[in-house]
Amino acid sequence: MAKGGAAADDGTVTFVESRSKLMKVVAICAGFTLVGSVFVATGGPDSGRGSGPLSIAVMFAGLLMGLFGLAYFVPRLVGSPRVLLLLDDDGFDDKASPMPAGRVQWTEVTELKLVRIAGEEAVAARVADPESLQRGRGRVARFTAAMNRRRADVWIAGSTLPIPAADVLDQMLVRWERSTGGRTPGE
Repeated sequence: MAKGGAAADDGTVTFVESRSKLMKVVAICAGFTLVGSVFVATGGPDSGRGSGPLSIAVMFAGLLMGLFGLAYFVPRLVGSPRVLLLLDDDGFDDKASPMPAGRVQWTEVTELKLVRIAGEEAVAARVADPESLQRGRGRVARFTAAMNRRRADVWIAGSTLPIPAADVLDQMLVRWERSTGGRTPGE
């Protein structure tokens, strides 16, 4: 079995959401909801805090962020684990990021590397035809991907994966090199 993922008989490795990471996110969202609701309930013109329109907007923003986060992440926590990344001998299927690439064939990959962004590791990949990735993405994901295009076409955030991004990159490199006859990314 491959490190950190469930390996199938055909060599496919599947990485699913980490329950512990989801629980952390749910706890953070619950904290935003609690603090936001306490501030909204106790704030106002007579309280001495929260009397200005900006303060009230910030209180409601915290409350709404927490509620939206809970509405999004609690069903994922109680439901069956979502597949984030699937690696096989033909390519990978990325559903791990806010701007998922979908299915990418190893023959399309031109570079794979580990990058560090805001203290978090991520696997970054360049592909021969980045426009093909854009067609499968939503409007917000296309915009976000275009802003990040300078560094990579595909981002797989280590914070979403159950194992370190460096270990995922190692498994990706083995499959990439096998499919391209021993060449490494960037050659």
